[in-house]
Amino acid sequence: MNCPCLQYPVHFLVGGDDSGTEGLVVNDIAVGAEEQPCLVADVFTDSLYGTVRHVATAPLYPILVIWPDVPDNPGMVSTGLVMSYHEFALTDIRLTDKQWQRWVRRGKHQQYRPPFVRSFLWPP
Repeated sequence: MNCPCLQYPVHFLVGGDDSGTEGLVVNDIAVGAEEQPCLVADVFTDSLYGTVRHVATAPLYPILVIWPDVPDNPGMVSTGLVMSYHEFALTDIRLTDKQWQRWVRRGKHQQYRPPFVRSFLWPP
């Protein structure tokens, strides 16, 4: 499918306050706590320094996409949800999903957003 909108700049805002997505309704689907994909995986073990690198998801972020006016298509706004991303290294600890979910409930996960993720979240 050829979409002329993709030839023009598209603007988007990704909400960085992941405490606000529970109860959000997107495309007639309510987002509850049980739908939040809070998962963690250990992806690398550094045996020299005894660290374990993890990547993880936490609550979904709302996204607002602003499509510009283009010939034959009026501008529009789309909403939805996107995955969050976190990465970190821990010394001699491999987190389980249950442990990570406890960290998320306590808000401890927010410190593990990499700088590139912070660059497109709103508020920064």
